[in-house]
Amino acid sequence: MIAAVASRIAILAVFLALQILVFFLELLIFVSSVTLHSWYIPLRQWVAPAGFALLGVVIAPVAFTGLDVNSTGLSSECPAGVDADVAGDGVRIAVWVQVTVLVAIVTMGSFHLKATGAKEVGAGLVLTHISLAIAILVQLRRRTLSPADAAAGTIILDAQNMALSIQLAAKETLAARWQVSIVILVQLFGLVLIPVLASNLFMGSFAAEDCTCVTVFWWAWLSNCLPAWRQPEEQSVFWIYYTMRCVSFAQAAFHAVFNTQTFHEAEPKCGDEGTEEQKMGGALVGITYPYIKSSGGGLTADSKDGQVARFGEYPATITFMYGIYGVYAIASLGAIEGSMRDLGLRPTSGVDSIGQIIALVIAGATTLRAGWLFGKLFTDEWRSSRELGFVWPFHVPQSTLRLMATFLLPPSFDFPPDFIELGTILSDPHDLIKLDKDPSVPIPADIAIWSHDENFVLGLPSSSSTASSILRSILAFARLGLPRSSEVHVTVDRLETRQFTPTSDYIEQRVKEPSIAQYITGGNVRMGKQVFMVTGIKIAHGAVTIPGPIEGPGGIALASGAWTRETVIERRHEVQIPDYEQGFLLAYQLVAITVRRDLTVADVRRYTRGALL
Repeated sequence: MIAAVASRIAILAVFLALQILVFFLELLIFVSSVTLHSWYIPLRQWVAPAGFALLGVVIAPVAFTGLDVNSTGLSSECPAGVDADVAGDGVRIAVWVQVTVLVAIVTMGSFHLKATGAKEVGAGLVLTHISLAIAILVQLRRRTLSPADAAAGTIILDAQNMALSIQLAAKETLAARWQVSIVILVQLFGLVLIPVLASNLFMGSFAAEDCTCVTVFWWAWLSNCLPAWRQPEEQSVFWIYYTMRCVSFAQAAFHAVFNTQTFHEAEPKCGDEGTEEQKMGGALVGITYPYIKSSGGGLTADSKDGQVARFGEYPATITFMYGIYGVYAIASLGAIEGSMRDLGLRPTSGVDSIGQIIALVIAGATTLRAGWLFGKLFTDEWRSSRELGFVWPFHVPQSTLRLMATFLLPPSFDFPPDFIELGTILSDPHDLIKLDKDPSVPIPADIAIWSHDENFVLGLPSSSSTASSILRSILAFARLGLPRSSEVHVTVDRLETRQFTPTSDYIEQRVKEPSIAQYITGGNVRMGKQVFMVTGIKIAHGAVTIPGPIEGPGGIALASGAWTRETVIERRHEVQIPDYEQGFLLAYQLVAITVRRDLTVADVRRYTRGALL
């Protein structure tokens, strides 16, 4: 129980600050220098929203439990009860069903790729919310709204309004542009009505003969009969909460409006008759949640991989922010239940009134539809693959080497050093297929960097990681006679590194070159494509391989680069990696450039999938 005004203000201020912080973290997606950091994706995608929701789960029950009007010295006298079409049992049951079902299926959608029915339940919630808002507004205009109806209606409206944001976390809703537009407009309408009702209640505008005084707790004490000295304090609490609600609305609406067109165009239109490739849909280019991609049979998330996932590769729920939205909504529903119980407020009729029946029918029909889709989702998966189709959406790279690595190995060590140059644009990051046979835009000489390392060692322990498997496979097939499972070191007498950082103007000029523009705009791809620019090259001179660990004096294993020629000279194999007169291509560095069909650049980020150096 948190009765003190100062404590409630402090709690809501913390929630408001966290809401703004999470929104700010999400907006940093537009700052490419931030998205390259390894901490950004886990913090933005999982830690911040999940931690915020967990804090709400802990604090909200503490704030609402144990408070009743009799223990605060406040009064409440409303024998008339509450309008059944505003807060009757049927209305409240319908809202509870819609909110809890929506939270449950959206949560499940975080771990499944197929639609879970969130769009259907969300559409039903839109209908019940706008119906209740209009009914209250009509009574407000006619001056027939009682204080009890205003208090109960405000809290229920808030619960519905907050829950409307939950469906905007589902990709099936985002793909429906009209539904996104309607949800936001209806939510805005309800959000404007809430402070109107609360302000009039504080001012005592709803006084009635059969309900002279009503006081309910909802973060603040809403009442038409507060003592004069209490009103400013409780109004301050309400306005802090309302500000937090506005920020959460802006956050959800921003992402929905920004992403809905892309999701609509990427959504598969083939139905059940299409091929598996067609059912994957288009690539989701330039959205604000771009980091989840397909990998094997599951999902990984890595901001530096530069892989733009297709519609079918995303989980049904694309963000975890629905957690805190659900906490707010359920807290409001709990508040109205507690207030009606403590004050003895009873609906003016049973559940057979027209408004309650309509609410129950809408909630029941949409929930049954969602339940049918939900069950079909798992039965279809089981029939096709004998699996339920669950995926694990969390992936934090475990290897420090991989986090630091930005250079990829070529398919083999048979490429001469001039096979690719700085600024070369590739269609595939791993096959070195050049799109620009004769680049027309040279690299500015003042932005390229050359460096040399003497006696360099690339060390790789035996491991099951993707990067180590790539290197061992290359060495196994590079006529070196080394098994894939062995611990391998490649020693290089001299390693030449060439790097540059492309400017935005340079990238924009390059993607408009005829051969590259033809590749991007060709075919039936509506969302544009990705190309890959070479920003770094490592040329090896005098490279050989050494199996097993490299040891220094006393048998101590040395890390990569921490060796001398005398230490390893006796361990060298006589089998040489193919050596050209000027060396050979050992590794290369890329940036992934996402380009729309109109040749505007949507995104540029470092590509490191499978990087080793």
